[in-house]
Amino acid sequence: MAYLVIVLLILMPISFGIWNLVCLVKNYRIAQKIGIPIRILIASGDNPVWILVSGIVLPIVRAVFGECDIARYSEPGWEFKDKYKMHQELGDAVIHVSAGRNWLYLCDSDAVNEVFKRKDDFDRPPDLLAVLAVFGPNISTAVGSDWQRQRKITSAPFNDQNNRLVWIEALRQADEILQFWKSLEEPITRTDKDTRTFSLHVLSGAGFGKSYSFKRSTEQPKPGHTFNYRDSLAVVLENCLLILVLGPKLLSKLPWPPKWERIGRATVDFKYYMTEMLNDEKHAISQGKTRSATFTNSLLRASKEQSQSSSDGSISHVTNGFQGLTEEEIYGNIFVYNFAGHDTTAIVLNWTLYLLAAHPEVQDWISEEINAVLTNDMPSTWDFKEIYPRLNRCLAIMVNNSSFRR
Repeated sequence: MAYLVIVLLILMPISFGIWNLVCLVKNYRIAQKIGIPIRILIASGDNPVWILVSGIVLPIVRAVFGECDIARYSEPGWEFKDKYKMHQELGDAVIHVSAGRNWLYLCDSDAVNEVFKRKDDFDRPPDLLAVLAVFGPNISTAVGSDWQRQRKITSAPFNDQNNRLVWIEALRQADEILQFWKSLEEPITRTDKDTRTFSLHVLSGAGFGKSYSFKRSTEQPKPGHTFNYRDSLAVVLENCLLILVLGPKLLSKLPWPPKWERIGRATVDFKYYMTEMLNDEKHAISQGKTRSATFTNSLLRASKEQSQSSSDGSISHVTNGFQGLTEEEIYGNIFVYNFAGHDTTAIVLNWTLYLLAAHPEVQDWISEEINAVLTNDMPSTWDFKEIYPRLNRCLAIMVNNSSFRR
């Protein structure tokens, strides 16, 4: 018996290696037929195991072979470091080959436009997108008519009412962050943590109607839970990569190192708070009550309206028979919109602050506009519909901050 176990332990990695080699050769031959430059990867960029172990394996590869192409292109997120360099060296079209799948990289506007036009030939890969279904199916995992249905419903919350909530919460958080910075004795050298907190609190306020002080949260966790809503969302968003790879069920049920167990508890608590808020909104709808136009409230109401429209034969030709979101789809979309909005908002704001600090003349330029648009220093009187459309210079800086970075 012991001999059999030893043989199996030896054969399993050998078999796995042979299988990967066969798949790599097969994919390489497919790539050769295309007739464009090829680069080989250690593993596909979407391989969850590779994402976890690449930090250990790549230094060994570089120590043995130096800074070779196989290490360069196998590093997760290599595109952000490499930028246009690969296309400068190899041309407008390059294919990366791995045992898992082949990746085609294009740097030609006509070719990219053709890909987007031919949706039937270049569909979104459901197996690759499935990793985003952390709390349920969502617009990022949907394809075809299912994507159209979810897009129709999830776009409804992005309206003037919700924009006004974002405006009010952003002004409040900005005022608190300014007071906090003024209270510091040491010069401010980094703002990334503060912009992440700012982004988190605006999402909490406008997305779920949960407002928090910038400096600290005094809300206690519900009985039987480790985190309050704000902290559970923060832990989930800060550890998205691990959650995407392992999934909330695996993280919350198996024994892990303390840090991973903490993340698992956060996923459980976040799902609990989403369920609680969803049930509260369902009750409010059944009672005919009007609630604030948070993302969650608007999403549920839009879903319910879509379901009612779909069941009405007189207008079925308008709605194409689309049904509302399931409960799991609501959870999934709540997560994915938080996931998509948190880091992007925080990073853009962080870089904008750095770039403004480096360009005093731009500070003067937007200050001129702000002084012309705002007639007083009381944020509570600044009306969204009146003020926001007039802040063109501020908007230009936020949209084009990458041009300042260059």
